[in-house]
Amino acid sequence: LNFVGNSTVKVGDLASLLVESDAKEVSFVWSNEQSGNAYSNVFMEVGNYTVVCTASNEGGSLVKEFEIQVIAADKAEFLTDIESTTVYVGESLELSIDVDIDDVTYQWYKNNEIVEGETAATIVVTDLTKENAGDEYYCVVNHYGTESISNKAVVNVLYNKPINLILTQDSDAIAGGKVVLEANAEGEALTYVWSDGTVGQIFETPIFTEYGDFYYACTVSNDGGSIEKVIKVVVAPYPNLEILAQPQDVNVLEGESAEFAVEVAEEV
Repeated sequence: LNFVGNSTVKVGDLASLLVESDAKEVSFVWSNEQSGNAYSNVFMEVGNYTVVCTASNEGGSLVKEFEIQVIAADKAEFLTDIESTTVYVGESLELSIDVDIDDVTYQWYKNNEIVEGETAATIVVTDLTKENAGDEYYCVVNHYGTESISNKAVVNVLYNKPINLILTQDSDAIAGGKVVLEANAEGEALTYVWSDGTVGQIFETPIFTEYGDFYYACTVSNDGGSIEKVIKVVVAPYPNLEILAQPQDVNVLEGESAEFAVEVAEEV
């Protein structure tokens, strides 16, 4: 008996043999119960395997062995890297990989732990929160027992940018007085900074020494972005005083004091 075929194959590849005999009317039976002069099998583990062929006819039988060495399958090569991604709170994350060979399996990992059920080339993670910031994802690709590990992608999760900034003042502005301004915006982890560097939602203006238009800006920010708005404070002149009683002439003796008084509508 003569065997024709490769003595070395890779895990997952088809091992094929042909057997030839000079005898006539020979039947062949293989160790895996295949019959005929052709043998085929796919080995799923590395190792040395013995294939036995029994040839027989009416004149008798002959048994011969053929050794096949099964070596590790090719390692999948990644065609692209997965990239670290920045998303906003509530958004979704999608990561995909692509390799150069078929017949592979996938398993995604998060922070070095298996992500159950994520066994495709693409993983989608929904409704991300701030707690997900810094999570690391990677994928292990298995080609018949030979593993390839992708690079790691880090997720950065930002708060949504502040919106709807409103600036208000507590009272009318008059020369000689001051007002309190307040800023309110929608968002998370907000920081308020006024144009003079004051930090906080509340800002108290200096005393106005003159009348006119004065502008104050407030910037509200978090790690997702910032928004700015300006408020105009119109400072009116102090109203003219209404004199209710004029000072009156008085007569005094030499050496005495004279007292004069004036009465106005409101205090100054």
